[in-house]
Amino acid sequence: MGNTSWKQMERAVGLLVGGTRYPANQGGRVDVEGPQYVVQCKERRSLSLEQLSQLVEEIEDIAKIRGKQGLVAVKVRRGRGRQSPILIVQSAEQWQDTKKPTQFILGGPLI
Repeated sequence: MGNTSWKQMERAVGLLVGGTRYPANQGGRVDVEGPQYVVQCKERRSLSLEQLSQLVEEIEDIAKIRGKQGLVAVKVRRGRGRQSPILIVQSAEQWQDTKKPTQFILGGPLI
């Protein structure tokens, strides 16, 4: 089994969500799936906000079909020996759904 950085990232995300990584080309657009989440993982040198938004929309559509929540895990590829954190991204709408009953910020509902 290879130990490339993107595989390591997918395994780490699997641990975070209590799930497992799909081997390449077996999970479709889903890289990791757990009991509550489906996750698309990306390790890139750059990723535009538009591309990230499209990934979030796509994985949330897939998650809805499966009765789960969709997450995008992104990590900057800085080069050999230069670590970066894994970031977990979801839409504000989905985040709000996880915060039932509605949480209040500064005296009013979020969104």
